[in-house]
Amino acid sequence: MRIGFVCDVIPSPAITGAGQHLWCMATELAAQGHHVTYILAGRPETPATHGAAGRWLRAIEDAGVRVVRPQGGSSAPARPGRLARLRAVVAPRLEDYEGYYDVPLIRQQVAALCGRLGSEHDLLFGFGWGVAAALGSVRELPRLILPGDPTHLVVRTRLSSGGSPRALLQAALEAMRLRRVPQWMLSTLRRVDAVTWTAAQHAEWLRCHGIPCSYIPTPAPDEPWQRLPPREPPRIVHLGHLGGTAGWTGIRLLLDGALPQLEQALGRTGFELHFIGAKDITSRQERALRAHPSVRLRGHVEDLGPELRAADVYVVPSPHRVGMRTRLVTGLSYGCCVVAHEACRLGNPELQDGVNVLLAADGRGLGRRILEAVRDSALRGRMQAAARRIYEEVFAPSVVCARYLAEFEQLLARRVGALQGTDR
Repeated sequence: MRIGFVCDVIPSPAITGAGQHLWCMATELAAQGHHVTYILAGRPETPATHGAAGRWLRAIEDAGVRVVRPQGGSSAPARPGRLARLRAVVAPRLEDYEGYYDVPLIRQQVAALCGRLGSEHDLLFGFGWGVAAALGSVRELPRLILPGDPTHLVVRTRLSSGGSPRALLQAALEAMRLRRVPQWMLSTLRRVDAVTWTAAQHAEWLRCHGIPCSYIPTPAPDEPWQRLPPREPPRIVHLGHLGGTAGWTGIRLLLDGALPQLEQALGRTGFELHFIGAKDITSRQERALRAHPSVRLRGHVEDLGPELRAADVYVVPSPHRVGMRTRLVTGLSYGCCVVAHEACRLGNPELQDGVNVLLAADGRGLGRRILEAVRDSALRGRMQAAARRIYEEVFAPSVVCARYLAEFEQLLARRVGALQGTDR
């Protein structure tokens, strides 16, 4: 099969959750013998890429994926005037969201490739809202879309998570600007041929609005599963940006609810809590963490394997109900004993408390589940084995790609049937 990925994200297992998903899909499909082209649209270079875009694009090419970079997208979009920005907040129009998601640029890039798209591909797989809108006018090929997180819900989450007065004001203004975006999203997805989503609750939202949508989870790279022997003191690992939308709110649950319990039960130095990921937090937040002698702020770690294989407990405390937590799937792939907030089940209903993860509803509950896992080696061992098992059954790239290939084949069959119907 000849598959054209049209994405506005750098494919990488080490930068973003979306990048990990696209990396796993593209490389797995290429390894299976499919002809995969990765068309990098929009403006994918962001501060989050840390200047590593070129390295990852070369790596995915080495894995057998052809990379195409259309012209444009190297500079920032023109900033609208003050009156236009004010009107977009006070009285947003549906067409305004095309500029918000950079649709004109992506549509121009896709149009420049149109002559090649139909001759070089059997279908298009698009990621992101801007790509979805741009591909809505492409009729030559079937289009399957994987949207990103619902932006308005991400902004509302940021607004409810607290922060500086300036940050809260910015979030409030953006929430006002995006208040009609659900209507635009539904209209956009009705113009493509098929939709999948990596978060089950959002797939259900689309189905409730009459748009068929399959839930297919995010994969994680298949890492060698070899647990390291337990160590003293017990090691608890948290992975991800400390200051991201899904980051600091969960960390506050650990600080306010879990850490006091752990310190009382194990002693202030009787365990280690390792935070691995960018330290994009304020000095006040960093002081709050460093006030606990158990806390280790590790920053970015290039090779996660030794860290996660040595973890006695892998904690995912984010209480946010938007999307799914890619870092949780990463923990499953390494066979970690995962303790997570119960909100994680919304995105991935395969997670079952006491079966393959340990779930809790608040900070104190997270502390209790961590203590259970630390103190009960048999429970911890069962969770580690079950984590790896559910990964192999549901989240491995080969399993996820098998589900996508089934979607692709149905899409192509519908296109053939439609063409045959018009010939009669």
